[in-house]
Amino acid sequence: MRHIDLNHARPMSSDMWLQRVLLGLGCVAAIGIVLALNEVDMRTRMLEDDVSRLQNPQAGSRRVSQAEVLAKTGEIAAVRAVAEELALPWEALFQTLERSDRPEVKLLTLEPDVKRRKIRLTAETQDADEMLGYIETLSKQPMLRDVFVTSHERTHDDVANIRFVVEANWVNQS
Repeated sequence: MRHIDLNHARPMSSDMWLQRVLLGLGCVAAIGIVLALNEVDMRTRMLEDDVSRLQNPQAGSRRVSQAEVLAKTGEIAAVRAVAEELALPWEALFQTLERSDRPEVKLLTLEPDVKRRKIRLTAETQDADEMLGYIETLSKQPMLRDVFVTSHERTHDDVANIRFVVEANWVNQS
């Protein structure tokens, strides 16, 4: 008769570490799949809620808090302000300033005030007569009204200059 070895408690072999590593990787992969499926399920529910709200807007209406209303009102006001500024007659305004250009006067800044329909110019020249001539030229432009000097000062850079600020109202040329 042949001898059969039925030892069920075998000693640990050297290739057992490979089996444990594979078992660990399988567990990590299973956890990752469960988390990914959970994320997909959550996004699907959110999309279904959005679709149902779009199909029936009155059914899912919620009360909007006062803070949300104020935040949205502020956003709307900011968007309107930007739209008003973009709607300014920029090209006509620049053409007006170019027609008023004098080589002795350097225009430094241009600051529009959309709400008040005013424009503020900061310029520089070496001669007070040139400053007054520039203001007179601006006053003759049909797009500008009420042109006046708000301030002026003598600067002592390399050359003694007069820096002045002019304000004017602008009108539409429609």
